[in-house]
Amino acid sequence: MTKRRLFKAVENLDIQKKDLEYEIPGVLGFTVNGEEVVEVATREGFVWVRLRNNQNEVIQAYNDEVATVYDLPVLVTRDRINKGRYKIVSRDVGQYSVWGSNYTPKHGNQHSFNPDSGGGGDIVWVFSQQFMPLLAYPSGSSGAGNIMVNGYAHYDGSQWKYLGNTGTAGFSAYKPTGSSARLVLVFINTDGNFGYYPGDFFTSTITGTAEVTPYIPHPTGTNVEIPIVAVRLVSGTNNIVWSNLYDVRPFYTSL
Repeated sequence: MTKRRLFKAVENLDIQKKDLEYEIPGVLGFTVNGEEVVEVATREGFVWVRLRNNQNEVIQAYNDEVATVYDLPVLVTRDRINKGRYKIVSRDVGQYSVWGSNYTPKHGNQHSFNPDSGGGGDIVWVFSQQFMPLLAYPSGSSGAGNIMVNGYAHYDGSQWKYLGNTGTAGFSAYKPTGSSARLVLVFINTDGNFGYYPGDFFTSTITGTAEVTPYIPHPTGTNVEIPIVAVRLVSGTNNIVWSNLYDVRPFYTSL
């Protein structure tokens, strides 16, 4: 190659130094009107980020890298393609080691039986406790003496009523003594009031669903009563958690 051709080839090169990317630590989420919020309601795909965990240094960043978990530590940088916005780079794995690896982006379509929209490659088999209407669930992260019941719109034959969406009474009065166990059937009537049927005592070593089911008390009222859950109690039951609850909502009925 001649010197002239070499100079020409060098002149045609588009040599550009890559911009240095600064990764800024932050945490997901911001308090809006007293509520902890992660996703920006008016910008799809964007999340709130408190840079350096500073409430006075809050930005909106595009996110296709991590799950929208409040207080999740992340790394943020300026988007090189869309220079007017910030972008989530990854979790800040150097800040905390206890977050594990279960904070990947949302991929619900993959777990939905929706073949028309390309979903359903990895279907989730739903258990009854994942079905929300009138679901009974523990109160708080550690449970309490009562339980919560999710809301449900019910038609009683003449009008629509909204049931649930509140807590039950406490169960301390139904606790057995000694080594016995007991099931209390919780139901709700069409006026939205809870009722309780305490069952007979049985050996506390019986815990499996199939073994416990025969000890669920029978409804005895004459009004419309929708069974919700059977609560298993022993003498030491102070906080009711998931292991105390046996879902009995009537998804199926005989003709």
